[in-house]
This record gives sequence, C-alpha cells and structure tokens, in this order.
Amino acid sequence: MAKLTRKILGNVNGAVGDITFANWKGRTVIKAKSEGSKADPTPAQLLVREKFKVLTELSNAFVQVIPLGLESAEITSYNLFRRLNFPVVEGTIGALTVDYTNILVSRGNLVTLNGLGFTAVGTNLTATWTFGDYGDGTDKITLVVYCPELKKTVVATGALRSSGTIVLSAPAAWVTKEVHAYIYSGNEETKSTSQYLGSLTI
Repeated sequence: MAKLTRKILGNVNGAVGDITFANWKGRTVIKAKSEGSKADPTPAQLLVREKFKVLTELSNAFVQVIPLGLESAEITSYNLFRRLNFPVVEGTIGALTVDYTNILVSRGNLVTLNGLGFTAVGTNLTATWTFGDYGDGTDKITLVVYCPELKKTVVATGALRSSGTIVLSAPAAWVTKEVHAYIYSGNEETKSTSQYLGSLTI
C-alpha cells in the first residue's frame, strides 16, 4: 500500500485497472485491487466471518462512545475498537458469545481508578471510586453503560477524578434490562485504559 502526501492526481476514488484509490484522513491511499477467491471458505474462515458480524453489531452499539476514548494515527477509532475487542467474541459457529467483562472503550497510560463500585437507584446509575491522592484530581471521568438486549449505550462525562463519584440517568426503556458498565479517566493529552465496573439489572 502507498500513500500520496500531496494531491498530485487531485481527488481520486475508485479502481483503475488493478489499482484502487481511496481517501483517508486527507490522504490518497493506493492499494492493489482484491481479486477475491473462488475456493469455498474453510471452517476457520467462516468462524472469523461470523465473529466479525457480531463485532460489527457491538461496534455499532458503541459508536457514540468510541471516539471519546480511542484514537490512533494509523487506523480509525472504529477499526481500533474492532481490533481491540475481537478477542471478546468467543465460541463456535452459530454459538458465539461476547465477554462483556473484557470490552475496552478506552486505552492509555493514565493511572486507573481504585475501589470501584457500581449501584442503581431506579434509573440513576452511580459509579464510585476511591481517590486517595493518586493520579491527577482534575482528570475527567467517563462512565459508559451498555444494554446488550437493546444494543445501545449511554454515557456520562465531566466528573473529576477527585470527586469519587459520577451519576448517569438511564433511559426509562432500560428498566428491567441488564446493563454493563465501564469507566476511565482522561485529560487533553491521554486517558486511562477502561475498567469494567460490573453488571446489574435496572
């Protein structure tokens, strides 16, 4: 694959002969046109295809969350989420499951949170942690809550690490549904790798 840093060809998209042109992050990317394969897929290939279908559904459910916690200079945030979370899709063809405890919604080198807690009173979901003067108290906290049944997420941001608590109001339609929660801290330069808070039924 080659990248043109100057648009000497102008804006080019599509295929020309055996070459495919595309635009990504303001750059023209050139790659060989895929020839495909006429052979029947192997069981391993079928499993990977099915995993990608499940992962695409998961990625779409987290689509509003992904840009908040993930970034890469090489690939899109969406594709980075898929790469990081490919291992959470487990099982065999026709019987795949998602390991919600290991989903990552952020990645970084900030110190993680201690003494995590996750509770609900009605539709108010509260995450707590112990500050204890570790890390920077002005780092902002992001709480992500995911409902697998509805394939939707809600997010709360803005609480400070020093506050020790953040509250999120879940939609009324989520009552009686099981949810999973994730939390991380961040600033303008970097973030912590997200942590799994736990699950509960609203």
